[in-house]
Amino acid sequence: MLVNKQLQDLGLPPVIVRARNRHVDYYPLLEQYSKHDNHEGMTRLLALLLLESVHKRIALITSRGSSRLQTGRALRACPAMLQPTVPSARRSWPSACGTGG
Repeated sequence: MLVNKQLQDLGLPPVIVRARNRHVDYYPLLEQYSKHDNHEGMTRLLALLLLESVHKRIALITSRGSSRLQTGRALRACPAMLQPTVPSARRSWPSACGTGG
């Protein structure tokens, strides 16, 4: 929950660690981080989960209607979806999808 709060504060969507994957993917990496201060695996996992979450939000927006008018309405309803709030994202991504509301 703390990670999702931090992502939300940065204008990013929350991530979901599926229950069936927790014991295989998440918990071993969390233990590696806490015992050995090695965050590489956890960073990689959270980045992949964040990308998955962003892709799902983009798919949701574009599936609501194939016309540009409907997509435009969705973006006007939540303009933060296309404005990254993380400074590094502003430099490297032409657009990003945020939670918006």
